[in-house]
Amino acid sequence: MGAYQRQIGGEGVTNFPVAVCLGGAGEALVADNHRNFKATVFTEDRELLKAYESNTKYRHCFDVAWIDGGSGVLGSRVCAIHM
Repeated sequence: MGAYQRQIGGEGVTNFPVAVCLGGAGEALVADNHRNFKATVFTEDRELLKAYESNTKYRHCFDVAWIDGGSGVLGSRVCAIHM
């Protein structure tokens, strides 16, 4: 088992993270499915870079990924991909 390295986010920012994806430049994309869906991007130094919140609650989000051009995508239970 690995050793604790660091913490990012926290209460009010990433209340219930469901998925994390690391980008090529070290940035972390964190999906949070508490109330409305949120996607938060942190730098390698754990600083908040961008935060997005949806007006819609996507049920059972299960994964996030980076795609070419730096966009993030979300996979949800209804077999939908959200960008």
